[in-house]
Amino acid sequence: MDQKQKAQIVYGSFDGMTSAISIILPMLLARNLNHLFVVIVSLALGDGFTMAWGEFLADDSTDNHERYDHALLMGFATMLAIFLPAVPFFVLSSGWAFLVAAGMVTFWSYQISKMRGRTGQSADLVYGGVIIVVLISLAAVWITH
Repeated sequence: MDQKQKAQIVYGSFDGMTSAISIILPMLLARNLNHLFVVIVSLALGDGFTMAWGEFLADDSTDNHERYDHALLMGFATMLAIFLPAVPFFVLSSGWAFLVAAGMVTFWSYQISKMRGRTGQSADLVYGGVIIVVLISLAAVWITH
């Protein structure tokens, strides 16, 4: 995997995760996950397409096949990262689902920091920041229930 492909995965998956969490948390706090599947599918299709299209337009490669590959990788990574945090909410109760989703987001964020080549203190700052956000979100859910 070359550096450009890693960048597609990193940026697409990070965008997808943050988009999914920004939808799941308000629905969870409102105690209304009834339409989560429809919302996640809509978000995945819309965000995945726009991330792929944006990558295709921004790619400066002269090889159209390479541009398509990069765009598809970006779109797929975005869609997959949107679906992953939502999956626990389809099979577990909301409290457990949130813990599993938070763990997935935390783990993947750490992997993203490693894929970007960050090591040592830089990777720890990315990972620590995500842990703090997850803990704050968990506290907000716990307080409102």
